[in-house]
Amino acid sequence: MADKLQWIHDEIQNLKDAGFYNRIRTLSFSPGAWLVVDGKRALNFCSNNYLGLANHPYLVKAAQAAVNQYGVGPAAVRTIAGTMDLHIKLEERLAAFKGVSSAITFQSGFTANLATLPAMVGKDDAIFSDELNHASIIDGSRLSGAKIIRYAHCDPADLERVLKENRKDYRGLWS
Repeated sequence: MADKLQWIHDEIQNLKDAGFYNRIRTLSFSPGAWLVVDGKRALNFCSNNYLGLANHPYLVKAAQAAVNQYGVGPAAVRTIAGTMDLHIKLEERLAAFKGVSSAITFQSGFTANLATLPAMVGKDDAIFSDELNHASIIDGSRLSGAKIIRYAHCDPADLERVLKENRKDYRGLWS
């Protein structure tokens, strides 16, 4: 009897042959300009540590104090476990810094897009989306239920074209 899962192995091989197989690398580092990837020292061009604050002594000390007081997390998301006073303090300080009435934080940009887009846009709206938008924008747009209308990457003329073609059909237009 043939291996019932052979198709999985075949698909993986097809991905490898096409150059689309994603091999996730093992990192051994404290986030910075340089890191160790698969045992080799490399310059990091893909970090989210844009300001180089991940290793700043003040932030390391503050994080250690927070771990000592709160442990390593609330053990569930805010809507289940509740909001920690530490998060409220952070959001109050961010709001004051920005000069706005309130702020909310998310653990990543991905989750921010998944939560924010559906809160702002609904099934009677349209989202005009660059065809190469980040996956989080695409997923947030899909979750909103709005009509997604794509335009050519970084092409204002194509955006203007699809806006003109669709303006009359939707109560809210977002791009």
